[in-house]
Amino acid sequence: MEPARRALLVRCLPQLSAALPEPHRLLAALEEHGALSGRERRELETSSGGPLLERLLHTLSLKERDTYPDLRAVLENTEPGALRVLQQEEDQEEGERGW
Repeated sequence: MEPARRALLVRCLPQLSAALPEPHRLLAALEEHGALSGRERRELETSSGGPLLERLLHTLSLKERDTYPDLRAVLENTEPGALRVLQQEEDQEEGERGW
């Protein structure tokens, strides 16, 4: 994932956490999109190394391929409120750059 998108997700984490009370619902959809492997999904479901959303975003951000479009697509279909959080942050970022 691109560093700018990683940074955006870090900035959005508190708002995304509020908008995603049940982040485990994203896991199956992200696996179907190819953004998570079955092994990664099981690890996320069973490990207790911190909040699930934080661990999920960390896992996605470490991927070599850009999983951000997959995350957006899954949010659009399952959690549109959380997608709006990302869109607002993207819009704000573009405004700060003067686009």
